Amino acid sequence: MNQPCLFAPVPLPNMLERLAVPHLLECPWSKENSFVTEAKSQLRVALITGAGRGIGRAVAVAMAHEGYALCLAARSFDQLTQTRELCGLEPRLSLIVLIDLAEPDAPENLFGAVMEHFGRVDVLINNAGFAIARTPLIKIGRQDQDRMLAVNFCAPLALARMAAVQMSQQPEGGLIVN
Repeated sequence: MNQPCLFAPVPLPNMLERLAVPHLLECPWSKENSFVTEAKSQLRVALITGAGRGIGRAVAVAMAHEGYALCLAARSFDQLTQTRELCGLEPRLSLIVLIDLAEPDAPENLFGAVMEHFGRVDVLINNAGFAIARTPLIKIGRQDQDRMLAVNFCAPLALARMAAVQMSQQPEGGLIVN
């Protein structure tokens, strides 16, 4: 049976249907594969939010060159596949998760996906962010305010909490960057 390796996005607010869990698109191997059973314990794994462009992409490329397997998370499939290509990692070493961190269950779904795929997290880079460009504070509406809080505060806090629990169970510990 195939395990999830590539996920479709949680729909954005302007779409008709809103789902809180990622959808399976593709998986290049199964649990029986020797990579999953043997090499998982030897990998160093980094989970990077906002990995589709900018600082997140630069961090992903640098970490790939340092030998890390990556979970690349953002809302744009095209940007994440470009990041994967720049990293030079094959799909089994670079999980792509399309996710909107403003959704309430998104942090749990993201962390669950990386744990199911790699079985560990050594580095968490909370890089995703949301802001309304050039908008005075008094003109920011409630919906945008809620999205800013969810993406910039609630999701990073939830991911850091889950990562800290996991890292405390690993002999090597781990690193969280906010």
